[in-house]
Amino acid sequence: KMKWNKMLDGQVSVTSDDAPRRDSLVRGDLSPGRGAADSNGDIDVTAGSPPMRTISAKHIGDRPHLPHPGYQRQTSSNIKMKNLLERWDDPVNKMDKAVPPSIHDILQFRKALSYLDDEHPFSESFGPSETRDQCIKSSQKVFKKLLNFVPGEALLPFDVIGSIAMDEDGVYDRDVSLALVRLFRPNKDDCLTMLNFVQSCDWTYKRVRYLRASVANSTLIDRVLEHEFNILFYFFLVLWTFTILNFDPWSLLFSMSTVLVSFAFAFGPSAAKAIDGVLLIALQRPFDLGDRICITSGTGPEPDLSQNWFVEDVSLWKTTLRYAATNEVSTLNNAGISNCRIINFARSKSALVTLNLMFRSEATGQQISLFRAAVEKYVKDNPRVWSSMVAFFIVKIDPDAESTEYLLRIQHQKSWQEIPAVLINRGELLEFCITLMKKLDIAYDFAASLASLTKFDDTLEHARSAIH
Repeated sequence: KMKWNKMLDGQVSVTSDDAPRRDSLVRGDLSPGRGAADSNGDIDVTAGSPPMRTISAKHIGDRPHLPHPGYQRQTSSNIKMKNLLERWDDPVNKMDKAVPPSIHDILQFRKALSYLDDEHPFSESFGPSETRDQCIKSSQKVFKKLLNFVPGEALLPFDVIGSIAMDEDGVYDRDVSLALVRLFRPNKDDCLTMLNFVQSCDWTYKRVRYLRASVANSTLIDRVLEHEFNILFYFFLVLWTFTILNFDPWSLLFSMSTVLVSFAFAFGPSAAKAIDGVLLIALQRPFDLGDRICITSGTGPEPDLSQNWFVEDVSLWKTTLRYAATNEVSTLNNAGISNCRIINFARSKSALVTLNLMFRSEATGQQISLFRAAVEKYVKDNPRVWSSMVAFFIVKIDPDAESTEYLLRIQHQKSWQEIPAVLINRGELLEFCITLMKKLDIAYDFAASLASLTKFDDTLEHARSAIH
């Protein structure tokens, strides 16, 4: 926040050659120099100055800057080898998340929550953001202020924003840089339009508001749990007190055993289900406010993900949902969904989009390679939408129809929470693939195949008639 204030107030100078570029950060290239592309499109890293050298006047000069200790050089041969290997993500280490919070962490969290209710949650230099309209208006003003660092430019270079990753001691913070890239997602030219900048700020605003609502809802649930535990605690405390005072409360309970057993048989199954619902919300927490979810039975065929709901309200006993297609509101008993399969779209990060493409059997290996290279370039040219190509392989060969079916799977930048945007981008990708296949003359012609099969059926019928 302090650094943003200085930048917007004109106290920090930014040079476009100093800040990290999006392509090197997304690719994981943290070498001290910038690379140049060879004839194959691979990046050959050369030695030089760090990606960022200055963010203020005291850092400008002839003083050499040593690279960050975490920098690792990455040559074009390493990148080629990585592309030939199968895609793999590091497993989650639970020990990283199992560290109990300290008192200092709890106090910091409470202090951070107090900023969520402030009129300027993104600092006073950003402007008022108490409502979404104010946030959009303030983000436009901030974008225009940042353009003052690059006079005459309509697009904002990511170098201007990336300079925040350098602290006042001139040390490059890799985590901050990657966080900025994930938030703003500059285009292939490492620039941001005003719409891109406002979209990123609006996405952050919505995350902040949902966080505030989720914390408030969790607080209410914890209070209800506390009240229930207090009832049990005081009940056993009273029994123990009577025992100490030589009163026998157990005889009274034994005399009521017949009534208690009757109630147990009558309400036992319902009470068990109710407890399952309480444990689902209190311990598992399968969803938060605003999450898009899909509820299906635990067994059976693949779920219909088009039947999805938004979580409107959550309590220990019931959950209020809003149907995404019609905005209809429904209330479910938590006991009824305790044994169901709950798919949380918000927690399904980086949606995978799958396309089944039909090629002609006459398509050569060179044409298929050109198609794959063009799709990979399309993905790299749209870094705000797509992350990477995950798979491209043959799934079916039909010699009778003279067709070959390929499966193309690409990773999206957004989660399935933004399913409308994902489906729109999927349609654009499919249109690009079909157009490319037609240009390369490798698209399978269903009409021609149907005509060929019709002609074959007529010939077969004529032969049968001749035999008879």
